[in-house]
Amino acid sequence: MFLELDTNGDGSLANAEIMMGLQRAGFTQLPHEIQQIVDGIDFDSNGVVDYTEFLAASLDKLIYTQEDACWAAFRVFDRNGDGKISLQEWQQVLNKDTLPVEAPQHYDRDGDGCIDFNEFQRMMHKK
Repeated sequence: MFLELDTNGDGSLANAEIMMGLQRAGFTQLPHEIQQIVDGIDFDSNGVVDYTEFLAASLDKLIYTQEDACWAAFRVFDRNGDGKISLQEWQQVLNKDTLPVEAPQHYDRDGDGCIDFNEFQRMMHKK
């Protein structure tokens, strides 16, 4: 994507290149906040977006999206909405009376008997 936007091949994206790329992608009405968006990913404030800045912004979006998905999964297990997953909630969702060895207690780092979101995230990343 970066190479496609970098029409002059200088390794950085000027505002004009970003605007032309968006137009080529079919955006006929560009948001008037586009300059603010570009400024937000131009970390060194040199007026262009280099490859590293482009990657950092892309990865940030990926991480945000993954965290969103993780929250959605967490809410399925957190049946009573208290911000923690109890053993009973875990069993309800999985419809099991006995849990496999890798029960959520294995990931209960603070020992409170429940899984909070941070513990749940660690559990999901181990899979």
